[in-house]
Parts: sequence; C-alpha cells; structure tokens
Amino acid sequence: STRILMVSARADEAEQRAGREAGADDYLTKPFRPRELRQRVEELAALSD
Repeated sequence: STRILMVSARADEAEQRAGREAGADDYLTKPFRPRELRQRVEELAALSD
C-alpha cells in the first residue's frame, strides 16, 4: 500500500493528530533536516514491503 508522510509547518499536537486521522502514516514538521526526512521515508518504505 502507499504510505503518506505529511510535512507541515504546524507543529502543535492537534495538527499532528488531525494529519494522522486524515490518513497520514507519519508527520514531519518544518524545518526538518534532510537526513530526518530520508530516514522517515525509508522507514515508511520498509513498512510497504
């Protein structure tokens, strides 16, 4: 299945919860480190295997 990583500038817990309730598998807030983004994408890809 397709995994969804939501990226947003909104860091509060309610927004993260809303993102997950909307179907996101993970939520990453801006600004983020490229290494962190890559790690999260790799983790989600591993779940899809």
